[in-house]
Amino acid sequence: MPLLRSLAVAALLVTTSASADDAAAPRSTHAGRDRRVYLTVASAVDQTRRGGPQLGEQLRAAMTDAIARSGSFTQRSTAGGFTVDASVTALEHRVDGRFDNVTAEISLIIARLPQKSIVGLTKVTATAQWLHAYYKPEMERDLQQQAVEGAAQGAPPTLLAVVRGAPNRR
Repeated sequence: MPLLRSLAVAALLVTTSASADDAAAPRSTHAGRDRRVYLTVASAVDQTRRGGPQLGEQLRAAMTDAIARSGSFTQRSTAGGFTVDASVTALEHRVDGRFDNVTAEISLIIARLPQKSIVGLTKVTATAQWLHAYYKPEMERDLQQQAVEGAAQGAPPTLLAVVRGAPNRR
């Protein structure tokens, strides 16, 4: 596992309000209702067309997993809730001293259900890193995927801030 990815995962577990173990724990309820917010991934695409045909599906899987593991969201349908459209908008490879860095930028459009009115736009980025001395061109797709997964893992706190700040209109 590249150094930066393992550091990012460790930081994510420290900074998010719920770890993977917390996701399985019962949620606090109010009058018997689950207080988590319904959020589903409506679409996920690679707008750069540099990550290969499967990168959009990998983004969808990574976003769905990150949302499920966050503990702040539910994927069980409720009367309202939110949807997110995710797009890889930038994939950049740079050599920085001793390291090859692949950075992915993901744009997120958050909309309220059922009317699908946009309540927020945000971007999340992450970088996968590998020692330049050991880098081979055939590693590029794997590093792109790791950067996209890292950005997806960092998305739930940002998504939660957006939906909590959204006007409460139904």
